[in-house]
Amino acid sequence: MKIEFTDDAAFVLRCLTSPKVWRMGTDDAFKNLDPKSDSLKLDKGNACWIKTPYGVYIGLPTNCVTYDCHIALLPSAGGRAVEISKAVLDFTFKNTNARRLNASIPSFNLLARRLAEQCGFKLIGINEQSFLRDGVLHDQHFYGISKP
Repeated sequence: MKIEFTDDAAFVLRCLTSPKVWRMGTDDAFKNLDPKSDSLKLDKGNACWIKTPYGVYIGLPTNCVTYDCHIALLPSAGGRAVEISKAVLDFTFKNTNARRLNASIPSFNLLARRLAEQCGFKLIGINEQSFLRDGVLHDQHFYGISKP
C-alpha cells in the first residue's frame, strides 16, 4: 500500500467531504455548509497530510513533537481501517518528528473510538459537553499514543 505525504488539497477535500466522513465529523459550525460547494477551500498551513489509496490522515501540530490526528477514510477502506491506520501510524512515527499523537473523538462516534483503541491509542480523558451537534452538547473522548 502506498503511503505518502501530500499537498493535494483537492484529494484531502474529497476525502473530508465524502458523505460518511462529513456526516460523522462535522459539528454545528459546518451545519449550513454544502460539502459539494465549490466555495470550500483548504489551507494546509502547518498541517501534515498523509495520503493513502483509502483516504487521508491529517496531523495538526500542537507543539514540536505532538500532533492532533484526524482521519478521513473513504468507503473503499471497508474492513481494512485498522490495518491501514496502523501502517500510517508507523509511517508517521518513522517520517516525522512526532513523538505523540492525540485524537479527540465525539462520544457518539463509536466506530472512530473503537478504531483508535484497536490501533493502540489509550483513553486519556473526557472533555465533557465540548462538541456541539444538532444543538446538543456531546462529550469528546481524548485518546493518545506515543512513539514506541
